[in-house]
Amino acid sequence: MCWRKASQVSVLHLIYMDSISESYCYSRSGGSESDERASGIEASPRRYNSRKRSSERRSRKRSRRSAHRLEKHHRRSRSDRRHHSSRSRSGSSRRKRRKYSSSERSDSDERSSARRAHKHVDESTNRSVQNNGEHDVDAHAKALTYYWAKVDNDPNNFENWMRLLSYVEKANDIEAVRLSFDTFLARYPLCFGYWTKYACLELKNHNEEKCIQVYERGVSVIPLSVDLWLSYIDFLKRYEQSEEQLRAIYQRAIMVAGREFCSKELWRDYIEWEYSNKNFKAVMATYDQLLTIPTDYYKSSYSNLRTLIDNHHPEELLCEEEYRTVFSNTCRMLKAKNIKVFTNNEDSTALLPDKDREKRALTKPAIADLRLRIKESREKLFEELHTAVNRRLPFENRISRPYFHVKPLERSQLDNWKKYCEFEIREGNRERIQVLFERCLIACAMYEEMWIMYANYMETVSDVETRQIYSRACQTHYLSRKPNIHLSWAAFEERHGNFDEAAHVLDSYEKMSPGNIMIAIRRLGLERRQLLSNTENDATTDCGSLCALYERFINNETLDLKVRSFYAIKYARFQLKMRNNSEEAERIILNALEKDKQSIELYLQLVDLAYARQPFNLDLLLQTLDRAIASPDLPDSVKLQFSQRKMTALEDFSPDVAAIQSHYEAHMQFQNLVKENDKDKAATPRNGPPICEFCPFLMKKPFLCRIRLLAQVMSFTVSTLDNKQ
Repeated sequence: MCWRKASQVSVLHLIYMDSISESYCYSRSGGSESDERASGIEASPRRYNSRKRSSERRSRKRSRRSAHRLEKHHRRSRSDRRHHSSRSRSGSSRRKRRKYSSSERSDSDERSSARRAHKHVDESTNRSVQNNGEHDVDAHAKALTYYWAKVDNDPNNFENWMRLLSYVEKANDIEAVRLSFDTFLARYPLCFGYWTKYACLELKNHNEEKCIQVYERGVSVIPLSVDLWLSYIDFLKRYEQSEEQLRAIYQRAIMVAGREFCSKELWRDYIEWEYSNKNFKAVMATYDQLLTIPTDYYKSSYSNLRTLIDNHHPEELLCEEEYRTVFSNTCRMLKAKNIKVFTNNEDSTALLPDKDREKRALTKPAIADLRLRIKESREKLFEELHTAVNRRLPFENRISRPYFHVKPLERSQLDNWKKYCEFEIREGNRERIQVLFERCLIACAMYEEMWIMYANYMETVSDVETRQIYSRACQTHYLSRKPNIHLSWAAFEERHGNFDEAAHVLDSYEKMSPGNIMIAIRRLGLERRQLLSNTENDATTDCGSLCALYERFINNETLDLKVRSFYAIKYARFQLKMRNNSEEAERIILNALEKDKQSIELYLQLVDLAYARQPFNLDLLLQTLDRAIASPDLPDSVKLQFSQRKMTALEDFSPDVAAIQSHYEAHMQFQNLVKENDKDKAATPRNGPPICEFCPFLMKKPFLCRIRLLAQVMSFTVSTLDNKQ
């Protein structure tokens, strides 16, 4: 037990020292709730909250104490360690384990066997920590193999990824970190918190260039992530980037993420930075920019703008062109009222180039009028902005999860996003529409309907951007195996005459998820329409490629036999209707019947072919019906239906009344025989599952029947009361 406590304290110290260089990345998060939102999971694998950490001095003391304990107990045998780990722990030990073992806490919803296996690996990993803090190579390799095996066996299990990333963070193996985070972020690129963690781990290993590369990859994948931009900017500030470089990165962030409605923190951070540099004109220009963008910062920014105008000379805030315009209007107004513009009698036009003299010479009424004109020129913009924000607030207030999560989104949330996007489309501002769709596709990344809606809008704007949207959607693992987005992409390419690209989209999906009937039907239709677009629709058209495609689907032995028969029927109809080749259509159906002898649909299609043959051949039709009636693979009830169809054909087309009467008598005998067989089957006792005596349902497991269970409980209760009496 002492060894366990010492190892836990030592691991805690390592975690603390590892996270010192990371703490600035999470100083804005505000605790566990922000970490949860940033990572895209309910409980982040490790809590980064610098406010709750002990001081560095206490950490050093704890490190010395844990090292002393490890030196005392590391000579214990493996059996002794198992013995001590299996003993019941005191309340304080349990509290420490609950506090610092986040991986065990994240397993609370798993099966107990999985928890024990994961706990065993964590304990063996902790035991591999030596006095100098280095991991045993073999134990580290085994742990990595274990976590990667869990991920490879079930790559869609998000918890397995969390355990892998949590382990490599502690292992101090930068190559394992890069492999794990690169693989994870390729699969889940919208988890912005893990881009930040990845960058911090690179920084901890003194790889500043790699850190910048990670941030650049992150902001290119999630350009609307305000938190990721702020983390990137904080990193650049700490490494003493020049003012021009910081301003450039701020401008990049503002251009993409600043259009997002919830971008208050980014705007405020940029304004505070420019204000600290005493660049008041840039601050004023930023406030003016905010007056044209609906954000959650619009009220505060307008209030701060008015305060800025009151506290600074107008010349410090306005660009030269606007200042000259406003100043000339002020001069004309004050002269008309015989109010001095300057404290002396100098001519205003002579003083305009000399800004310092002009600033000192302006009277208080002149400065007050300048400020009033500046405010009035922006008041109308604010009123328009206020109206625009109020029209969007009902949609914004209903958004409960604006970030990505692997859990399904509520239908009410999807409906709200859809209505919000439709509203912006009606407004007609292309920039706002695109920003809203990009923001929507973070929260709704796993839903085809939103991607298709975005692509349908962009098709009216730009074919190139529409193709990029489809490519992004189908390359993500969320939608790579969903058919609707691929069908929509193929239809888009076909509408624009790109038949080869449309075929490539459908063939790619077919290779990834074979057996989808809708994809196959669209692929066959695409090939047919391509032939019709290149040649005239007649029987002489070379349809070799289309026929080969039909044959490929029919002869695909990996498909179910019923599906292959379905394609055979499609192929026969094509030969009959498009090629006027009834003999080939009949051959296709007969070949399919040799493989699927119990297919009623194939027999029905064969009958339809006989009816459609020109000129009409009654003998061929009767032979086809007799083939179905005599088939040993069809049930009697189905044969009776074909017999009825033969009776109808004879009545409609046969000139021989003797043949009609003969089949009528045979048909009635067969019908009576089928009825007798049905009665015998109904009278035969059932050998299947019992029927519940209390309800009309077949009970494979009678104890699962709630009505039966309730009756048994009531019977037991009555008998108990009788016994007591």
